[in-house]
Order: sequence, then structure tokens, then C-alpha cells
Amino acid sequence: MSGPNLSLYENFIESIAHVLSQALTDDETEKLLSSFTALQQRLRQLSTDNLRRLEAQTRVKKVVCKHPGPCASNALRAVVRSFIITYGLKYALGFVPAILTGKAFKEPRVLLKIGGRDTTSFALFMSFFIATYKGMLCTLRNLRQKNDRWNAFIAGCFAGTSILLDANRSRRTMIALYLSTRTGHFLSRWVWRAHLSKWVDKLGFRNPNAGKAVTAASGGAMGKVGDVHITNGEMSVGIRGDEQLVLSDGRGPRLLGDTERRTSGVSGSVNGLAQGSRGAKFSMGPASTLTSREAELAEFEDVDDHHHTHHPLRKFIRQTSGVLVMMISSAQILNAFLCEPDTLAKPYYSFLLTHGGMRASQPTRPHEFLAALSSTVKACPNMKSTKYLPIPDGAPFEDSLPPGLDLDMVLKFKDYLGQHKHENIMCSFQHAHTTSCWTAAAGAFSDEWVRALSLYAPLNAVMTVIFRGTKIIKSPTKSAINYAKSTLRSTLFLTCYVASARSVLCLFRNLAGHDRSWMYYVNGLIAGSMVLIEVPGRRLELGLYCLPRAIESLWHSLGKRGYVRNIPYGEAVYFCLSTGVLMTLYQSDPGSIHEGYRKVMYRFFGVN
Repeated sequence: MSGPNLSLYENFIESIAHVLSQALTDDETEKLLSSFTALQQRLRQLSTDNLRRLEAQTRVKKVVCKHPGPCASNALRAVVRSFIITYGLKYALGFVPAILTGKAFKEPRVLLKIGGRDTTSFALFMSFFIATYKGMLCTLRNLRQKNDRWNAFIAGCFAGTSILLDANRSRRTMIALYLSTRTGHFLSRWVWRAHLSKWVDKLGFRNPNAGKAVTAASGGAMGKVGDVHITNGEMSVGIRGDEQLVLSDGRGPRLLGDTERRTSGVSGSVNGLAQGSRGAKFSMGPASTLTSREAELAEFEDVDDHHHTHHPLRKFIRQTSGVLVMMISSAQILNAFLCEPDTLAKPYYSFLLTHGGMRASQPTRPHEFLAALSSTVKACPNMKSTKYLPIPDGAPFEDSLPPGLDLDMVLKFKDYLGQHKHENIMCSFQHAHTTSCWTAAAGAFSDEWVRALSLYAPLNAVMTVIFRGTKIIKSPTKSAINYAKSTLRSTLFLTCYVASARSVLCLFRNLAGHDRSWMYYVNGLIAGSMVLIEVPGRRLELGLYCLPRAIESLWHSLGKRGYVRNIPYGEAVYFCLSTGVLMTLYQSDPGSIHEGYRKVMYRFFGVN
């Protein structure tokens, strides 16, 4: 930038001389005032030019972090705060069931055990992960003098190594798998927002819900929409508020005004606008001023959270993908439970034992019974017949068993299997108390309804209190109705899931007259389709909950056959890559992360 014009100095002196030469008479008063006005304008121009020149000479590129306070204290606060919160949550997850079941009163020592090494190591992992990420991100900004995606990716990968602080290897694997599948989900959202939405737009598939994004973007958090004007392809919407919301070129909502510095990094495609009005620019009129915390929260708000503004194609993909993921995961999980139960994670294996009815039918030996069932399932495809052999009355039970079975395993439960004369061997394993498959299916439904209700009723109650406590206070009746609907719907889903898994096999067996391997996979697909009972928003969540279990089971199954080999601390490798990608999305396009997870991440990571 060029320096100030030298003639300004001469004009400045002339102005001073002119002012001093004026006589302070009534006739000259107007001239004196005009001279002072001219002097004021000259001083303003001179000051502006000097400031611009000095700014051009001393301008230094410096990346400023958005967090309050120094970087070191920010990381230290993260260690202490996240450790206390994580330790408290982990302890509460063990403390509440111990109180409800009465175990804490019978064995008070269990309360100390809950907060022992396992809880401490998990809390250390979480606290060091968050603090390491914050510290590394600030360090990279200062070293590279850039604030790009690579900083977040490298910091996220480096922080991921803290998972090794968790001494529980099984939990490390599950956390790594769960985060990997979630990151894949969020990455697919980013692909749609950044790329696929543009292609769909170019192909002519306009989004009919684009207009709804205006209401979602403005009416939800900022105020009421005023006048709407469209000029030269730009849409201008007047809204009552002090701030401005800018939605430009498919980027996410950005507040301007007093909060511009805090929210200047907001990004992310707004799908509804991206399809219907590319380059739409919204300007708002007067409204209430946001507090600093509201401004920080606004950085992580995104119009993409309002699903009614999504493109119909995206809605279809989201809804069908949840069902498909659940079906494929269930096919692997249910087949593994019956054929290779050792490939499942112990907590999930225990869950299936309970809801599969094994503990109810064999309360003292459920593991041995499942082992006998598993050996029979694996033997059936190689047997000529899977039906009992005809024997005269009074003959020993083992004479009715066809060749090919593991007699030692089966005969451990001959009293249980021989209660009634079944036609198929597997039917006697599934419902020994009755020869009717349909009666057994009805019984399985009623038994599982009780178990599922006892699972979801307290679980939904806790979740409702934690996440919707304010809504309960404001509208208790509506909250109670929503809680009842959610609990009954989830109970019906799990009940139908279990009942179909137990009855469809009998249907296939009676139709085919033989047990085949494919039946158990198709049975899992059909059982997984019961997720359609759940609301659309829950389907993908349930599918992504089961997917890590299915992947882990499949990996162990392939490892038993020699197709893959376990790498020591391999879970840390893909965990680091997942955290790198996840933190990159969190910093550069937080709208790609699902709203619920994004809010949880904000509470732990905040604004960086």
C-alpha cells in the first residue's frame, strides 16, 4: 500500500493558518465553523492513511486459537475436567445397577471395586485423549502458522495413541470398532454434503424441501423471518435479530456481527439450500444479542440437523441403509451365536444368552447347552437326515439319534431333549417343552416381551431424565406419553427380533425337511428387518450398534480359519486413523457429525 499523500501535510498547515486568521466576529462565525469541519475531515483522512500504512508495514500472519486463556492452561483444564466427568459417568454406570439389584447392600465392597483399576484406566484414556488433542492442535498451529485440516488430522491421530492407557483389551477393540463405524457414517454425510449433493443438483434432481431450510435455519434459533427478497439470484431474508446469518455457496450457518470472531470457522453444506438455492445469502435484521456460550454453541449448529429439509434421495438412503446394516449385522451375529459363540465379545454373548432364552431354559448350564446346540448346528449340513430315528417305546434315547452327531455333547441333555417326541432334532433343542413350533413361537414372544420391557423401561427412563430433563419439567404429560411410546416401540422391536429368530428356523426346517447352513444366515436377515418397527431415526443407530459386534465376530471367525492374522495393538492403529478423520470433521465441517454426537463432543472438546 502506498504511503500518504505529502500534499495532505501542506493542506493541513494551510487549514491551521486559515483558521487562525479568521476574526471571531459575527460575520465570520460561519466561516470559522466551516474551517473546523474541514480540519476534522483532513485529520480523519490523514489518520486513516497513516494507520493503513503502519498496518501494511507491521502485518504479521498469526493463527489465533479460539479457546479462552493460554493454550497450556486450556489443555490442563481438559485433563482435570474430562477425568472427573468420565470417571463419574463410568462409576455411575456400575453404581446404579448395584443399588437397584441390591448387590451393593449385600457386598459393600463392590462399590470400591466399581471405582477400581478398570474405571481409572478408562478415565485416564479419555482425559489424556482430549488433553493431548487440544495441546497438539495448538502446537501445530503455532509451528505451521496455518489453521487447516491437517492440524486437526495429525492432532487426532496422535491423541488416538492414548487408547493404550486403557488396560482392558476387549474394550479397546470395541471402542476402536465402534468409533471406526461411526466415523465412516459421518464421513458418508460429509461426502453427500460436499460432493454428492452438487452432482444430484446438476443431474436435475432438485430438492423439493429446499424452501423448508429457510424456516429451519432462521426460525429455530435466531428469530422470526421477516421480508424475503430475491435479487440477481441472491435471496435476502429479514429476521428480527442483532446478528446476521450467512448461508453462502452451500456452507453452513455463520453468525456475523458481535460474534463473528467466534463463529467465523463455521462450515458445512446446508443440504436443503444446496439443492434448491445455491449461493443463497441470508441477511437478518435486529434481534437479541447472543451470549458468548450461545455463540460457541451456534458454531456447532447446522441446518442439516433438520431432516425435513433433506433431499428425498438422501432420506431414502438414510432410512434404507439403517435397515440393510441391521440385517447384514444380524445375519453374522445370529449365525455366530449358534455356530461359533466363541467369536463374539463376552458382554454381547452374555446378552444373547439371556434374550435368546438359553438362561431361562438352562439356568444352571447355559454355556454347555449352547455348546451342544452349536455342535449339532454345525453337524446338520453333513448329515443325511436331521430327524430322529423311529424307535420302539422303551428304547434308550440315544438309539433315536441319527449318525453324525456328537453324542457326548447331546447326551448331556437327553432328559431335557426327550421330554416330548419331536420330529426334528433342532426343534427339540429350540422348544423341548412342546412339539408345536407355533406354540413355541407364541411362548417365545411372551417371554421376551417381559425381558425386553425390563430392559428398556429403566434404560429409557434414565436417558429421558439425562437428556430431556428440562422437557419433563415444562411438559410432564407429553414427556410421559413420549416415554411410554418409545419404551413400548423398542420393546416390540426386540421381542419381534427374538421371536422371528426362533420361529423362522422352524418354518424353513419344516419346508425343506432338513437343516442347511444358509437358513441361519437368512434367519438373521429376516430378524434384522424387524428394525423397521423402530422410528426411522433409530434404525441406523441400532444397525451401527450391531455392526462393530458383527465385524469383530467375522474377524475372529476368519482368524480361526487362517485367513487373517491378529496384529499386536492393531486396534490402536485404526483407532488413531478414525480419530484423525473424526477430529478433522469436527474442526472443519461439524455439521457432518450427527447432532447428538456433535453436542457430546462439544461438551468435552469445546471450541478450539
